[in-house]
Amino acid sequence: MIRKLIILLTILLCALNISAKKKDVHLQERNPPARPHDTARPSVSSYYEDGYLYIIFHQQEGRCLIGITVHETGEMSQYSYSTHAPIIIPLGNIGENYSITLETATGSIFYGELNL
Repeated sequence: MIRKLIILLTILLCALNISAKKKDVHLQERNPPARPHDTARPSVSSYYEDGYLYIIFHQQEGRCLIGITVHETGEMSQYSYSTHAPIIIPLGNIGENYSITLETATGSIFYGELNL
């Protein structure tokens, strides 16, 4: 009986873990510079998955200051990362709404919203 209960709980926990979906976070560039030879691909992409915010720069832009504000509480966190590697920020699985702002060393500014 205990063995069956353990198997059932294991299956349930696996199902809960699998149900976590990847959610794209659209980041817009504020005042983008004219790039006549660039493709339409954005220079940064972002998504939320399993309690983490992932930010990937497709072009290196030096250091990046990231500001994340929780709408419900007004609490703001700031992070500083290099844009040379993917950035991973733990947010947790709380159902809150976030404002995200990125400012790079090259002067690019990106902003977006994440609604959980």
